[in-house]
Amino acid sequence: MTSQNRFGPPERKDPSGQILAFHFGPQCLQAGAGQFDEDCLYLNIYTPRVANITHQHYPVFLWIHGGGFVGGSGNLETEGILNNLVSRDLIVVGINYRLGPFGFFSTRDSTIPGNVGLLDQIEAINWVKRYISYFGGDPNSITIGGESAGAMSVSLLTLSPVSQHLFKQALLESGSGFSAGYFSSSELPSDASKSAAIYLQCITAEQWDRHDPALMSQMVQCLRSKKATDILNAHKLGRFLPVVDGPGGVIPQRLEVLAQHRPPIPILTGNNQAEYLFWLFEDGLLHSSDYVNRFTRQSSTSDLAHRPELQYYNNSQLVLPAIQRAYIDSINLTDQDHIGWCNENIQLYTEMVFMGPTYRDAMLFRQTKSRVYLYSFDYLAPGALPTLTAQLRGVPHGWQKQYAFGYPGTADGGWKLTDDDRSTEDYFGQFWANFVKYGNPTPTPSTIVWPQLGSKGEYIILGPKPTPSSGFHPKALFFACTVPAIE
Repeated sequence: MTSQNRFGPPERKDPSGQILAFHFGPQCLQAGAGQFDEDCLYLNIYTPRVANITHQHYPVFLWIHGGGFVGGSGNLETEGILNNLVSRDLIVVGINYRLGPFGFFSTRDSTIPGNVGLLDQIEAINWVKRYISYFGGDPNSITIGGESAGAMSVSLLTLSPVSQHLFKQALLESGSGFSAGYFSSSELPSDASKSAAIYLQCITAEQWDRHDPALMSQMVQCLRSKKATDILNAHKLGRFLPVVDGPGGVIPQRLEVLAQHRPPIPILTGNNQAEYLFWLFEDGLLHSSDYVNRFTRQSSTSDLAHRPELQYYNNSQLVLPAIQRAYIDSINLTDQDHIGWCNENIQLYTEMVFMGPTYRDAMLFRQTKSRVYLYSFDYLAPGALPTLTAQLRGVPHGWQKQYAFGYPGTADGGWKLTDDDRSTEDYFGQFWANFVKYGNPTPTPSTIVWPQLGSKGEYIILGPKPTPSSGFHPKALFFACTVPAIE
């Protein structure tokens, strides 16, 4: 990948010679410290250690990382992956894909259609189908999975006519293509691209709006001549995200239309109990009583009106008052109950961005006869997040990864592991591996039966003692059903 390939689709790369893979390749360009490069389309393959590996036919779990489409990589926690997943007789593949403006710059026309980050993911799946048999993998038994933006990507890949035939099943942790703030059929994503091109002095606003082919072609050449670091700095000007890229593209139509034509495949999907909590404690905000004390009915109303997610609804002038009525006006709390209002905000944005879209996606999968296994991860170890007041303790975004990938007790400073932590880690490994191998997280015989999602909202509560239940987060139905009807 060079600057002349910038914004273009990935090129097929076939193996040649022997590679001594003693260290990870560079990550795709992103803000922060690390080994980054524009030439970043690497994948990492973790296999069981057996003789005659090429004679095996292990199922494959291809992991697409999260990071808001601006960060992350396929460099996985090696020891944990080997111990909790690969040891259960499967192959794990972690992939990189272009991020920010490098992966999602779009003019919303044929100049730069966008979605090359998704094309990177698709080419990685194609590479695995072509060559995973040399690593002992079964090219006809590929499960794609991801977390956060990775799960949103997985959702989009199940919707895309370009990719939906390339894998057998899908696992989505805390993300959906329908997530508010991360996908829009409107012009919002191209606004960031327009701002970036103007900032880099490759076009004027008036020229962009004219969409003259000659001027747009000159703009592309100008952008390709820029230093990668200059392009990277433009990520501050807006959000570069997947888009509807039209006929022949990765996402040729609105997601609701594409969802009607998805093939029936096994799906495992779910959320953590308090996803939005992550953004509050990660920034240290909840450690300040002054910050918590700002939460009132009035502050909740004001914050909602300025949420960027609202811009991604096609009928936001109707959606906003509906959310206001459901999540603020109907709440019986005094303005002095600051912790209560803080919790209400955590629930609102957890359900707006994560749970509602997850449940909507799950129901759409059911409509095309997919078997859907839904979960809610509700376990927070007693020693975790010790600085949080008891009333604000919950399971934040990303928390499940340490259990699934075999490194529990390390997040947010870590804590002393308990037997419940070990049991939770083992259940995640069992369920995830069983799903990859059999398309069912709990094949018979099993002491725990994970129910398929049906008309009663059946799901399982994950933790040290997994518990089948029904009525998946009922208030999230507002964002799964009511808001789409308003749109």
